[in-house]
Amino acid sequence: MIKNLELTPDNKLLSGIFNHGDVVIVLCDSTNGSFSIECPDANVTQGVIFIFIKKVAANTLTLTARTDLNQLINNATTKALTAINEMFTMYSDGSNYYGSSGGETVDLSAYLKLDCSNSPVTGDLKITSGKYIGFGSSGGRMEFIKNT
Repeated sequence: MIKNLELTPDNKLLSGIFNHGDVVIVLCDSTNGSFSIECPDANVTQGVIFIFIKKVAANTLTLTARTDLNQLINNATTKALTAINEMFTMYSDGSNYYGSSGGETVDLSAYLKLDCSNSPVTGDLKITSGKYIGFGSSGGRMEFIKNT
């Protein structure tokens, strides 16, 4: 299932019910300053794909692993996103998080494509207040299409 969250310095808790096979798009608005997000326990998010997009401002967004549980993100305790619209995709193997190298940026007004070979879905995904993007699955590829 596709889920989306929007986090800010005032609302930075990455929480919810995440199930194996979920894709969670996390829009992180750093307009009002830099902030840090503590990742959930990697043990309970195994098989979940998180896509973090740092939007709007050049302030830093830091993802922090559960060091109290000896967990890491790409073999480090933190992952910093610094560029406007920088994107970082990660998943849990049940023990730690692994993901893209980061540094990629995404134009939210363009098309986004995700490989969802085994996830036929349809519906609407709310990206930002008042703006929706429709999505569907065909031929093993999911396309996010800007609703104009």
